[in-house]
Amino acid sequence: MNTEKYSMSFTTGALFHQESVNLAGWYLEKGDWAEVRDEVISRNLLQARTTNSAK
Repeated sequence: MNTEKYSMSFTTGALFHQESVNLAGWYLEKGDWAEVRDEVISRNLLQARTTNSAK
């Protein structure tokens, strides 16, 4: 099991419960936060208006 810490800090409303659950599920499938992040950003899976919002 990966013991790396991942910062889930975000502003109010920027990331909602369902999106958090989805991100955690993708991490469990891939086992790599960097890979999850790259896919979320490249496919705009959070439907963010800007790349910085997706990060």
